[in-house]
Amino acid sequence: LYYSKAWELLERSYEVKRILVMRHLSLIVNLPALEKETTSGLTKLTDDVQQHLASLATMNVSVGPEMVVYLLESKLSKQTLNKWESSLEKGIDSVIQVRSLTFRTFISHEFVRAILQR
Repeated sequence: LYYSKAWELLERSYEVKRILVMRHLSLIVNLPALEKETTSGLTKLTDDVQQHLASLATMNVSVGPEMVVYLLESKLSKQTLNKWESSLEKGIDSVIQVRSLTFRTFISHEFVRAILQR
């Protein structure tokens, strides 16, 4: 009796984890794309992604930097994406770890620039 109850609880906890993982991944993929280049939009986008990635990390699920950069690029406004693409040095953008770090640096610079233009 105790064994079957323990097994049921164990199965339920794994099912809940699977659902939570799928939910966080879905929320990242379905974040709205930015139509305009705004500080608040960039802040919300990066905050939302970081929140979901942190939640996934607590469940020992990692999302590679390649996927994070790809997803974030797809959410940028056309203007910001063009700036991002032109900021990449030839040859370096193929190194994903560097690209991920460069992306974070680029977004940080865009925050500062947008704030200063207010």
